[in-house]
Amino acid sequence: MSQSKKLPYRILRPTELAQMLGVSMPTLWRWNREGKLPPKVTLGENSVGWKSTDIEAWIEQRTETKGEAV
Repeated sequence: MSQSKKLPYRILRPTELAQMLGVSMPTLWRWNREGKLPPKVTLGENSVGWKSTDIEAWIEQRTETKGEAV
């Protein structure tokens, strides 16, 4: 019998990430296209997300860089 391991992160789907960041979906996708977000994870043919640990580190880095806009 195999035991499932809990991942050290969650996968944040686009809608959840946009809400978390307080931006619209078009802004989220624009930031992604412009390389302003951490790399996304492809979950399936039409499904993507971001590792919560990558997003948390990105937010931390952004808040340490005072006065710099995204």
